[in-house]
Amino acid sequence: MTGFNARRRAIRAVVSVAAATAAAMVAQSTHAAPFSGGVIVARMGGTDTFGGAASAPAATGTQIFLDEFSLDGTGSTPIQTIALPTTDGTGGQKGIVDAGSSNNAGYVNRTGDGGSVVISGYDVGVGNAVGGVATTNLRIFGRVDASGAVDTSTGYSQDGSPNNNASLRSASASGNNYYAGTANSAATTRYINTPGAIDSATDGVGGGQVRTIGIFGGRLFTTITTTFSSVKDTATGGLPVGPASQNTTSTFTIASSNNEQFAMADLDPNVNFDGTGLDTLYMSDLGAVAGTVNPAGPAESGGGLQKYTWNGTSWVLQYTLNQGLSTAATDRTSGGIEGVAFVGVDDSGNPILFATTVSTAAVGNALMRIVDSGAASSSFTLVANSPTNTMFRGVAAPLPEPTGCGLLGLGAFGLLRRRRRAR
Repeated sequence: MTGFNARRRAIRAVVSVAAATAAAMVAQSTHAAPFSGGVIVARMGGTDTFGGAASAPAATGTQIFLDEFSLDGTGSTPIQTIALPTTDGTGGQKGIVDAGSSNNAGYVNRTGDGGSVVISGYDVGVGNAVGGVATTNLRIFGRVDASGAVDTSTGYSQDGSPNNNASLRSASASGNNYYAGTANSAATTRYINTPGAIDSATDGVGGGQVRTIGIFGGRLFTTITTTFSSVKDTATGGLPVGPASQNTTSTFTIASSNNEQFAMADLDPNVNFDGTGLDTLYMSDLGAVAGTVNPAGPAESGGGLQKYTWNGTSWVLQYTLNQGLSTAATDRTSGGIEGVAFVGVDDSGNPILFATTVSTAAVGNALMRIVDSGAASSSFTLVANSPTNTMFRGVAAPLPEPTGCGLLGLGAFGLLRRRRRAR
């Protein structure tokens, strides 16, 4: 009963943090229907009825939608779609858009406290240039909690002179702590702790330029080319809450030089990365799938989803998953993988992941599902195609965070045991 009580206390703690965060959101935030425990995918462009657009996504400001799909991989249309606002509203709510054609945009993450999803963007309006000076082109966090409440009142107008032109790459959050990964090696990842306001004095926590960031096991992780990093507060070992001088960054070399989103999990109780409990890393690789799909072992040179495990000193590539992806550029399932989320395990303890393909804006891309059986021969299956002239990007684990009961046959006990740190 000790383990059960500990889990129950942990669930109560998550609920408490989520409630405190919700209280910090302004009353005028937009409200959609509650999430129903499906995987959440960011889509660039289209409509809130899962419709297409008149033309392919451009590099200018594009509306962001969050589509929720069933965890069992059935249903080619979303359970629901939440549209993020494109213009300023009342009560400090801001518009949030991002470059529709960029594979450096649109990476939604579940927050470290498990109560929300968060995505970054700019308050510049649809059709206008993104990036630019942050004092005029505000950097915005779009946050949606499990009840469907949308809040875009948090952001920043400066990311540390002289680096206030740094472009956003992705965002994460935990409680009232927000993190924005940037494309500038000096600006690094910015830390903001003023929810419901536009901050003019942020801290760079370290870790350098990033492609994407994420919070797993109570730790901030970042990736750029062949470098995967962990950033922690030196004194507490937890999330960084101040400038880089207060933090410790540990970097590791990985095989993927063309990556975007990543996911982490606690699958082995006997392996523990630096006190987080994490032991498995899934890293996207945008490279085109080689003509010979899925050659065995770590020698894989094509794109797909790379699986790494922690051996006590480094993250070791086990294999690349790309069976089921297409080698034809005209297919929506072509190219490598951009977005990825770990959602749990099946009844045999095999990890279940959802991922988005690279493809092109002219063709459109796809949401895929895979059960990793422990071998490179595991195959992706198609869940949904993006609507015409839209692109799927990042993927986030379900809201509300599963607690182990009634989870579409995902293996309740395994999900409860392993999902504790898969955030």
